[in-house]
Amino acid sequence: MSDQHHASGAPATMSYSTAAAAATTINSKRQGLMRSLSSEVHCDQQRIRCKMGYLFALMLLLASLSIWTNVFFMRRSRLSEMEGVSRRRHFEIIAANDIKLAEVAADLNLAGFERHESRVVVSQTTTVERTSRQETPLVRKNIKKLRNRKYAPKIKPRAESLSSNSSFSACMLIKDDNEILSEWIAYHYFVLKLRKMIIAIDPLSTESPSEVLDLWRKHTDMEIIEWHDPDYMPTEFVKNGYPPAEYLQKQSDFTHEMTAAALLEISNHRYRQRVFLAMCMKEHRRLGASWVIHIDTDEYVIASKLLREVQPDYLKIPSLEEPGSMFHLLQQVVAKTPAEVSYPCMSMLRLLFGSVESKPERITKMVPSGFNATEFETLRWRYHALPHNMSYHGNPKVIVDVAAIPEEYFPDVVYSIHRPVEAYCPKNKELEYTEFKKQPIGVNHYIGSWERYSGRNDQRRSRLVYNQKAHQTYGKDDGVRPWLSGFVKQFGAQKTAMLLGDRYTVPSKLSAAASDS
Repeated sequence: MSDQHHASGAPATMSYSTAAAAATTINSKRQGLMRSLSSEVHCDQQRIRCKMGYLFALMLLLASLSIWTNVFFMRRSRLSEMEGVSRRRHFEIIAANDIKLAEVAADLNLAGFERHESRVVVSQTTTVERTSRQETPLVRKNIKKLRNRKYAPKIKPRAESLSSNSSFSACMLIKDDNEILSEWIAYHYFVLKLRKMIIAIDPLSTESPSEVLDLWRKHTDMEIIEWHDPDYMPTEFVKNGYPPAEYLQKQSDFTHEMTAAALLEISNHRYRQRVFLAMCMKEHRRLGASWVIHIDTDEYVIASKLLREVQPDYLKIPSLEEPGSMFHLLQQVVAKTPAEVSYPCMSMLRLLFGSVESKPERITKMVPSGFNATEFETLRWRYHALPHNMSYHGNPKVIVDVAAIPEEYFPDVVYSIHRPVEAYCPKNKELEYTEFKKQPIGVNHYIGSWERYSGRNDQRRSRLVYNQKAHQTYGKDDGVRPWLSGFVKQFGAQKTAMLLGDRYTVPSKLSAAASDS
């Protein structure tokens, strides 16, 4: 009975367990559904908060962008006003409290300025002593901006500079260079139409160039001005004998040990170079000159060797036997590719020629009878260093059309003798030998013999430095050779000999040549 009861009661027990399990499952699912719904609600709330955050961030970004846009255009407006200062000779700044801009304007225009009740007037015709002007960081920053290449007004080649009546002028700082001075003048007088020179004589020179220069003054149409330190250097420098502190050289500037006297001598020389070139360019501009060059007495202007090898179709490269050949080439490249050559300040890459001798028949080739080819720097030295290795050749030199550049861009001390007008002269790192279109005109730099190299009293010249430069045989170049025969054809052997001096001639052969003619 009990077994039957137990048997019949089992299904009832199983049914209860199943119901309990089902209830548990339902409860679990309900809880899971509640958690899921809660999670979704939470996520929706998160999304709303995220969207609100994004919207707030976007509003902040737009507000910030608006503020910075206003600042940008205000600064551009200020810069445009400053650019206007640099482009105009007479202008007014309608802002009585904007004194810094007025100071910058006055400084860059090399003019005085007057303050009126409601404006500041800056005029080229006004000369006011500016002893109270303060060089604040903002002023220096604005000056740098105005003189930056990015903001300098673009300049087109001047018709006067491209005319046949134009000529060349030179700035030259010399020290004991009489031995090679006459060859340098003769060469550039002939190939470059050099007609005006300002020569500054280093106070440490042991000889005067006046005798050499007087020959050219007397027997040609050359105009030559001689300067000494008091003629162009600041009064403080002439009085004290040393430059301002920022121009003093330090031992850390050199790889070898320097004495205090040597450091001072080099400091004075480099400061003198920078002041001289600034004053010289301004003076040439005042005198009505156009093209101005600044190179040394051992450097000669010539068409780039690569340009002569390539012979581009758009240029006619004249022989140096033709009068004014380099001047005409310069006018060609400026007229046809002014942007390529960075007019009005064109860089010339230098090519170093060593002191390796050639056979006599090579040296005397194309040399007129009666002249001693071994005495000419341009004829004796034929072997040069690797053109692409700029460490041999040094920084470039420049040709500047001083008449084309606004007066305010000429500083009192040039940024560098290799970039005298910072706003218009290309940076050295932008120059490459292979870019013959950008540097079609170059400079042959002759180191010369050890006797001549060491003959100048210069702390920077040593046997070690000379040996590093002298033994160069990468290639040879005779492109400069025709100049002397062209000069003799134009002026005659006797006048050429007189202008050059006795050391360049062979009297017996010269007399015979004169008799034959």
